[in-house]
Amino acid sequence: MTPFRWCATGGWATFYEALHKQSCAEKPLRINLYLARCGVGSRRVSDELVLSGRVSVNGVVCINPATQISSEDEVLLDNRPVNPKPNLYFALNKPPGFICTAADERGRRTIYDLLPRELKQCHYIGRLDKESRGLLLLTTDGALAQALCHPRSKVEKEYDVRLEQTISDKALAELSKGTFIEGRFACAESVRRITPRRLKIILTQGIKRQIRVMLYRVGVEVRDLCRVRFGPVRLAGLLQGSTRELTPREIDMLKYGKGPLTRVQSKKF
Repeated sequence: MTPFRWCATGGWATFYEALHKQSCAEKPLRINLYLARCGVGSRRVSDELVLSGRVSVNGVVCINPATQISSEDEVLLDNRPVNPKPNLYFALNKPPGFICTAADERGRRTIYDLLPRELKQCHYIGRLDKESRGLLLLTTDGALAQALCHPRSKVEKEYDVRLEQTISDKALAELSKGTFIEGRFACAESVRRITPRRLKIILTQGIKRQIRVMLYRVGVEVRDLCRVRFGPVRLAGLLQGSTRELTPREIDMLKYGKGPLTRVQSKKF
C-alpha cells in the first residue's frame, strides 16, 4: 500500500499534465510579464526598461509596452539575452502567528516576511490559519500550484493535532462521520488517536479551518495543529521558520506520482 494518494480516481498525472500543457499553450506574454519572469524586475520596472529603449526583440529595439513575446522570440536587455528563470520548488515550516497572504491591510506578519528575496515571487500552496504551523509548499510553477489546489487533485495533507482535553470514543466516532461547514460536507480521510489528547488526521479537502471546526463540533478544542506532510513532502527535519529546496524526486512525485523519496536536510536562510 502506498503511503499517500494523489487522486481518488488515480488520474493525478493526467490531471497535472493537462494543466501543464494548457499553461505551455497559452497566448504570448506581454513583454513586461516576460521580463519579470526573467528576473530583471517588477512589471513596472520592466515597462520602464522598454520605454527607455533598452530592450530589443528579434534584433529590433522595442519601445512598445504592449508587445507580445512568444517562445520563438529572442529578447535582449542591454544587448544581452534574457530568458525566463527555471521554476522554484521549496518547502516552508510556517510558525504560528503568521498569516498566508502576500500583504495584510492590518499590518500583521505574513509568511512572506519569513522568505528571502529570491522566494518572494513564489505562490504558496496549502493555506494554514494564523494559529496553525507546519508545512507549506512554495513554487513559481503556476500549473503545479493550480493543480495541487484544485479540488479534483485530492492530495493528502497530514496533521499532528494536540487537544486541550481528552477525546472520548463517542466524540472520535462523531468526528469520523464528518459535518457540514459553510454548506460543504467536511470529512477527514482518516482519523487516528495517538494518545488521549493527540490525533493524526489526514485530509484531502481544503475547507477553511476544517480540523478546528470539526473538532469544535464534537466538543473538543485544539491546543496545537501542525501539518507534517503534503503529498510526498514531509516536514521532518525542517526547522521552524526555515525553507528548503524540494528534491528532484519530491518534485516528480508532486507532478506525476513517480519515484522513491530520499531523506532531506533542513536549510536556514
